[in-house]
Amino acid sequence: MALNLMEALRGSTPQVMVLNIPNAGAIHGMGTRDVVEIPAVVSADSIRPLSVGEIPAHCLGLMLQVKAYEQHTIRAVLERSSNLAVSALAIHPLVGDVRLARMLVDEYRQRHGDLFPALE
Repeated sequence: MALNLMEALRGSTPQVMVLNIPNAGAIHGMGTRDVVEIPAVVSADSIRPLSVGEIPAHCLGLMLQVKAYEQHTIRAVLERSSNLAVSALAIHPLVGDVRLARMLVDEYRQRHGDLFPALE
């Protein structure tokens, strides 16, 4: 994938590739700067997201929920906050419960503390 991307950026023929890039309005309802995995035209002078347009409400809701989880996770690491880490996991649709989220954070810290950022 990386080699294909480099080739497209250096080549004379644009290619359509699925990339993780800023949304830039491609998916209606997502933030402009939200990173999304979408088709994009890659050429020697640009990477341009292709418009995805409207997403069904039930799908967009799930996408926004996962995006909120990602943003809370980033804040938890930057602020070294255990409470934000728990909040992030509680937001995730596969967890969805504060008690379970706290248990997961505590267990992860216990098992992988040397790899886990120090949280207060």
